[in-house]
Amino acid sequence: MKTDLTAAELITALRICANQTCCDNCPRYDIDHDQDAQNCCIQLINDAADIIEAQQKLIAELEDELKNLENAYIAELTQAHINVQRSAKIYREWYEAVGSKRGKDNERA
Repeated sequence: MKTDLTAAELITALRICANQTCCDNCPRYDIDHDQDAQNCCIQLINDAADIIEAQQKLIAELEDELKNLENAYIAELTQAHINVQRSAKIYREWYEAVGSKRGKDNERA
């Protein structure tokens, strides 16, 4: 009996068991097809549960990572917006103090 199935093989084996055509063409059962079919199905269900559990854990980890990336991106955008506002304020203050006088000086020349 093959114990390390890929996700695709596991799906195939589950579909074969669901159709009650146990063991012909089953990727899990590659030895004696009739000897231990019931135990094969029980183990197959356990294997499927293990894979689902592992994938749920991975999905949760990826969701957490995505949320962290989103939060970091939002923080960076917020800081960039603050920096742009500060730069615009500094420019306006400079222009009001110096820039507008330069324009008047150039008009006189």
